[in-house]
Amino acid sequence: NDVIVNHEIPLTLAILGGETVVPTLSGDLKVRVGSGTQPETVIRLSGKGIKHLQSSRHGDLYIRYVIKIPTRLSGQQKNLLREFEELF
Repeated sequence: NDVIVNHEIPLTLAILGGETVVPTLSGDLKVRVGSGTQPETVIRLSGKGIKHLQSSRHGDLYIRYVIKIPTRLSGQQKNLLREFEELF
């Protein structure tokens, strides 16, 4: 009765944190993403899975964050990322 979903988030959201909307069986759910979220991080939302047939309980919803890495960058974006890299 647990549900596991892969949810793609942009790189900037993984780094900075914020909110994302995850589609679920019962509608969209706003979920907080912590700053510094790593690839393949899994969070558990208790009671947000599928309802058990013989009780009123629900399973859990597990969300696996898949971080979307841009494949096409403009020259300006590349330069900004290089500047960012130099800070570390």
